[in-house]
Amino acid sequence: MNRKNHPPNWVLSFFRWFCHPDYLEDLEGDLYERFEKRLREGGVQHARQAFVMDVLRLFRPGLMRPFSNTSPLNFHAMYVTHYKIAWRALLKNRS
Repeated sequence: MNRKNHPPNWVLSFFRWFCHPDYLEDLEGDLYERFEKRLREGGVQHARQAFVMDVLRLFRPGLMRPFSNTSPLNFHAMYVTHYKIAWRALLKNRS
């Protein structure tokens, strides 16, 4: 198989970026199998276009990786700030 007979690299990169790691290996294998089947049946262009559509159809919340970048330290700092503000407001308005 030459370079042209492979799925587009940018689509694979996008898929690996958003797909949950628990599902990545299985889904990627299924995508490759479908690509090879379409390659035999309809040609390179058809297989590549269908591969792009398959990946776009898989872009849904149930298959996405968690994109949480917050750490417990950030939550701690946020709560400390809220308590300081609340305490200052209570001291200012004692009634």
